[in-house]
Amino acid sequence: MTIRPSVRSDRLSWGILVFLLAFAPLAFGSVEYWSMAIVELLSVALAFSWAISMVRRQSFEIHFGAQLAGSVGLLLWVGFQFLSGKTLDVPSTRNDLLLLFAYFLVFVVVANSHWSPRWIRRLAFAFAIIGFAMAAFGIIQLFSWNGKLFWLRPLDVGNPFGPFVNRNHFAGLMELTFPIGLSLIFSRTLAPAWKSLLAFFCVIMALATFMCLSRGGMIAFTISFLVFAILFSRRRVLWIGWAGSEPVIHRILTVHDVNQEASYAERLSMAKDTLQIIKDHPVAGTGLGTFRLAYPKYQSWFTNQKIFQAHNDYLQLMSEVGLVGFLFAVVWIAGLFQSIFTMVRDVDGHFSLIRLGAFCGCLAILIHSLVDFNLQIPSNAVYFAALGALASRKDIGKVPH
Repeated sequence: MTIRPSVRSDRLSWGILVFLLAFAPLAFGSVEYWSMAIVELLSVALAFSWAISMVRRQSFEIHFGAQLAGSVGLLLWVGFQFLSGKTLDVPSTRNDLLLLFAYFLVFVVVANSHWSPRWIRRLAFAFAIIGFAMAAFGIIQLFSWNGKLFWLRPLDVGNPFGPFVNRNHFAGLMELTFPIGLSLIFSRTLAPAWKSLLAFFCVIMALATFMCLSRGGMIAFTISFLVFAILFSRRRVLWIGWAGSEPVIHRILTVHDVNQEASYAERLSMAKDTLQIIKDHPVAGTGLGTFRLAYPKYQSWFTNQKIFQAHNDYLQLMSEVGLVGFLFAVVWIAGLFQSIFTMVRDVDGHFSLIRLGAFCGCLAILIHSLVDFNLQIPSNAVYFAALGALASRKDIGKVPH
């Protein structure tokens, strides 16, 4: 059977996306310039492949909604900051603008590609496989830790787990991938053997999340799991009890060593200082990517460490892009919630499990972002953009509830 060129282009874009999803976390979360550049190049290749398929199909339909409007608005606003020089550091804003554009391309392609329901399921499976692989790697590395990432790269600072220097960001990846793996377990189209395998994947991801001992990660993971159960049941609330071991409970209730991770008191101090930045730059902000430059002037507490992040994605974004830019982010989030709750209220009693899993992954990161900076990590931001797009797709095959 001859495969049409447009279909080949669709599969190529699918393959590029999966490669990007696998590469981004393995490259230490893509936080270094070389890995950021590769993420940006892969996102451009992804968009180029998708554009070719649109041309070959002679179909240029793009789904316009609140999420796309919010994305375009934020891009244009940051572009204005960059071009007008309304930023504390033009190169920093330029670099973050390029990353933001890469996330935008991932979102647009995933939201609008002509992938069949089968390839959508395969994409969901890819999320679950990558999440499981990262979880297994993290657990193995935990019990064979030699002070080096991948057992090769020396590490002097940080609180590592898996390929991430910061265990909170590893937890963020688990939060993103676990719900979509969970959604496939309840699919009526998969054979029992596949469901058993996915159940094993999810158990390992959940185990790794709690073994990494990220307080914010454990709380966000649990809440998103409960939301999945509630929305999946819709007519009854499922009370899920997590049996925690003593180390896990101790981790949640106690303050971690300041040399490893910011404490609650430090996070509160950073939040107060960041609010002062917002007060002094309410409309335009200091410029995307400039928090590390703006913060020292406002720092009200002593530490030997340099502060690069606010440990609250919302406050940091507001301080950098101002209330105008932050409004576009709010529009995007509102669009995400509106899309999923419209699906849940479907009068036919049907909804897409994959969309539900994608939404719960995004929800977990949005919760975790209240006390951390997962969305400042390119790998996790790529996953967030892709899952946000999946949650918004209305053409994914619906599964009876």
